[in-house]
Amino acid sequence: MGCQMKNANQLVPEWQDLKIGDEIWLHPKAPPLKVLAIEPGRAIVLENSWTFFLRPIDEHSTRLIIRGRGEFNPDLKNAFLNFMLWRVVFEPAHFIMERKMMLGIKDRAEATMTFEV
Repeated sequence: MGCQMKNANQLVPEWQDLKIGDEIWLHPKAPPLKVLAIEPGRAIVLENSWTFFLRPIDEHSTRLIIRGRGEFNPDLKNAFLNFMLWRVVFEPAHFIMERKMMLGIKDRAEATMTFEV
């Protein structure tokens, strides 16, 4: 899709000081998403798109909750084409991307876990 995202397999120091108002670029030709809210180690809310929230389950487990939001505004002249673009192109592509992202996060998190015997 032309996105220039790279996965990090370790903490990147320059990415650890995120603040409200900072911009997150998902695509070089699309406007960035602003950070609307942040609770370090717990939650990040991005403008008009995603919320990432970590919820502790117990002392050894945490659940990552991602909530995404998109906006479908049908143009009445092209309502059918817009509907097809949204439902047939955007939503499946977004599902595949987000699923792959979540599996990558899971793999990285589990690879760093140590177990006591």
